[in-house]
Amino acid sequence: MPALLFLLPGIALANQVTFSSYTTTVSTGYSPNQLYLNKFLNAVARANKNNPMLPAIENKIRQDLSTTTDMVWLFMKDNQTKLKNPTKTTVSNNFFDDIALFLSSIFEPKQALATVATSPFGGPLDSAEYCDCSDSWLIYIGPTANPATSDEALSYEEGTQAFRNYNIPFATELFGDEEPGVQGCYEYIGYSCTVISSEGEITPIVGSNP
Repeated sequence: MPALLFLLPGIALANQVTFSSYTTTVSTGYSPNQLYLNKFLNAVARANKNNPMLPAIENKIRQDLSTTTDMVWLFMKDNQTKLKNPTKTTVSNNFFDDIALFLSSIFEPKQALATVATSPFGGPLDSAEYCDCSDSWLIYIGPTANPATSDEALSYEEGTQAFRNYNIPFATELFGDEEPGVQGCYEYIGYSCTVISSEGEITPIVGSNP
């Protein structure tokens, strides 16, 4: 069976890495990703119930998570790498352009920012699926005593959290805000990139108990 190839810059995996990419193979041995796989797939199915690509999406996730590489661990590792290499702010080389931008920031009236409707979520980080087209992740927040805010699949873009500690990628018991309707996971399925719908995308307001 052919190897599954993911492109994740900066990830180092022993005996499985080649420069900026890593390869995982489907194994008949134990995979730590199988523990919560069915619950993860149920959450994905609920979010994609009207998606004709659902069978192909489920097959892709099953195939990806059959690897013996712990994908939750890889998710945490990837996020740590992104935090160590933050995107640099681009600054204009033109002095007068910089001055004009500064003055406009002082004197031009500001438009009121639209309030984004968010919903709370909270629970254990039980599963993770890398979204190869969008370079993001689809993660599964496991069930808790509050079913309204748990047992759901959420998309997440690395390095977007607002807090330095007790959050992604430093904790696996998470709570925070999600933005419903925002879809951030796109996977290469068949011949094109396909959206995998989720309950929403995790906002920068995400943390955990120490």
